Amino acid sequence: MTGQFSDAIDTEHKAAGSERAGGLCLLMAEATRELHRQAERTGFIHDLIHRRATISGYTLFLRNLLPAYRALETGLSRHRWLAGFDAFGAAHLYRSDTIESDLLAIHGPGWMSEIALLPAGIDYTRRIERVSADDPQRLIGHAYTRYFGDLSGGKILGKLISETFSLPGSALAFYRFDGIEDAQVFKETARSILDREISSPDTCDAIVDEASRAFRLNIRLSKDVQGDAATI
Repeated sequence: MTGQFSDAIDTEHKAAGSERAGGLCLLMAEATRELHRQAERTGFIHDLIHRRATISGYTLFLRNLLPAYRALETGLSRHRWLAGFDAFGAAHLYRSDTIESDLLAIHGPGWMSEIALLPAGIDYTRRIERVSADDPQRLIGHAYTRYFGDLSGGKILGKLISETFSLPGSALAFYRFDGIEDAQVFKETARSILDREISSPDTCDAIVDEASRAFRLNIRLSKDVQGDAATI
């Protein structure tokens, strides 16, 4: 399974590298390459890949991703007129409703009050909210990190989670993109939009910086979930 994740990462970087030299997507891929690998090798995600995670840890992970996705999707909708935002404008790309559905299916109706919000999850959400208010084009860095990762490794991760926790398909909505027939074509189209519509060096630098920050926030959340899940 680890090899499959590494292959997915390598494919993602090669695909980004096929875009025009120096384009935004290539810059993001190069800047986050090692962070991408680090995210796979640390925290809850590492435990999950190696089948050492628990179902309580998994629900904790989803609970703490949900507010970040809500903030991101609110920001993308609010600023949809900005350059590059149409790359992530498809409603069936958004994940917050699917996460909520999975939490209800796995944990039950009390998930909101019964599963803790961790400091790392709160900080992740606050960062997205701050960016949305002060420099919304940086949201692209967060969207790139979350959605491209979901589309690249989501199918593999969903299969792993289903097998590890014996979950039915009704509890795995997060990993289904029913409105996207071909994930690779969708990503290629999104890359073309981003590279075509965003060319200012300053804007590119800001988005690349935010993509790196998004990876670090995700790594911190993964580590916090791992630590907290061990006490549950």
